[in-house]
Amino acid sequence: MKIWDIALMAVHNLWSQKMRTALNLLGVVISSALLLMTFAATRGASDGVMNIIDSSDQTRQFLIIAGHKPNTTVPASATEVKGDLDPAKRKRFEEALRKKWIAANARRVYMTSDVLRQLRAIDGVASIVPRSALNCKLSLDDRSTSGSLVGISLKDQSIKFRLACGEIPASEDHDGVLLDEYTAYTLGYQSQQQLEELIGKSIECLVNLGSKTPKAANLLRALGPAASQIDLTTLSRFSSSVEQLAEKMDEVGLTQEEKDAVRLGLKQLSIVAPANSAESTEKSALASNADTSASERKPNERSFIIRGVVKRPSEEEGVGFLQFTGAPRLASVYINSLEKEPLNFQRSGFPGFFTAAGEVTRNDQLASVVGKLEAMGLRIRSAVAIVEKLKEETGKARLAIGALALLILLVAALGISNTMIIAIIERTPEFGIMKSLGASDGQVMWLVLLEGMITGILGASLALAISIAVAPLASELCRHYIELRLKSSFNQAIFTFDATDILIVFFLAATVCTFASLLPAWRAAKLDPVVAMKR
Repeated sequence: MKIWDIALMAVHNLWSQKMRTALNLLGVVISSALLLMTFAATRGASDGVMNIIDSSDQTRQFLIIAGHKPNTTVPASATEVKGDLDPAKRKRFEEALRKKWIAANARRVYMTSDVLRQLRAIDGVASIVPRSALNCKLSLDDRSTSGSLVGISLKDQSIKFRLACGEIPASEDHDGVLLDEYTAYTLGYQSQQQLEELIGKSIECLVNLGSKTPKAANLLRALGPAASQIDLTTLSRFSSSVEQLAEKMDEVGLTQEEKDAVRLGLKQLSIVAPANSAESTEKSALASNADTSASERKPNERSFIIRGVVKRPSEEEGVGFLQFTGAPRLASVYINSLEKEPLNFQRSGFPGFFTAAGEVTRNDQLASVVGKLEAMGLRIRSAVAIVEKLKEETGKARLAIGALALLILLVAALGISNTMIIAIIERTPEFGIMKSLGASDGQVMWLVLLEGMITGILGASLALAISIAVAPLASELCRHYIELRLKSSFNQAIFTFDATDILIVFFLAATVCTFASLLPAWRAAKLDPVVAMKR
């Protein structure tokens, strides 16, 4: 007999024994349907979570914090831990000492203009916006007020929701700015009509950049009376050379103790800013604006055109586990970040930006971009860890529930094996006649195995039809429960039937039922024809 003839005979045998076939199918259908619904529910949950993440602008954002020069060599003496400690505690203390040494001695990586250009050139980066504010004086229609100037990304969609009137300046609009609604109020513009009258008006901005006194002035104070014998130009060049020496200290042929002594001396003279005072450096530069006398200040005055008026962000904005760039910066005037950056670098003693908000074009680029930024020595806060954790947890849940459904399928397979053994005993004369007519042991064995395989495939097919029919009703019930818990609408798919999952269920059902038929098939193939026909 050919394999096709054996398959037809297997189908005929299953049809002739309808009750036995129905009992076997029942177990296969229940377990396969449970397995299918499990796969569909876990895939739907995973896809739903990822769709929510992908649709959120916040997950594409990240916060950049100035770090330290990568691959900094920390001397062994700096991380030496004394005392009899257990290995785990010793390792923690060594790590704490290592971080302390790096904070005090390693070169800080600020976001200078060159670094910002490098960041924006990285593939996948949509925008990099330094987070800092400049103090300024605003003048409009013979009225003035003090305020601050903040740079923003014109691609930031959240700004659109805060527009009270007007529009966001175009990227090529170098003079267009957005005015804060409260600042407009302090300038005498209160009603909506008055705010709309502001659109197109010119506003004068006097930016306070602080003193431009070189760091050599610190040497003047240190030298005291001797400073009168040195001209300021020579002193300034000396100060600049010392700064370069501090930056290349690791390349100098000195012992570590000598290097530490030089660094300490430079810090005490305040010629070079301490490596671990990045935040205080930026704050001190801002504080110097207030401390420096009016005669020393060199402010920068610019005229801007008001393109729109924006409301202040609410307290809830910037709060949430997916928000990594912090709450929006409050300001009087919002300007294109690329236009504001040159003003910052004119500030006295400004080493570069300490923090910046970034955004990638697509969520799948976030991990790659974060890796490149960290390789530059910058510290990053982003959604990468959360997204990976969500994927890991949904994957674990999928495997756990799938394993439970597979266990149920195996239990059903035991029932199939038992019923088929009983069927083999009942059909012993039939197999004896087949073998007496020339059927080989292999053909008899294939006949029984095909019956089990067909039972598995048919059961999986019925399970698929039932699952697809039940899924809409189950989806509505689950969606109603989720919306009650979230107290908001939930439009994500609850059950997602994937072709790969369906093929896996069909394969498992056919394989399990075939293996369940293996022992009965072997028993049928080993029957002696004469003995079988006597029974």
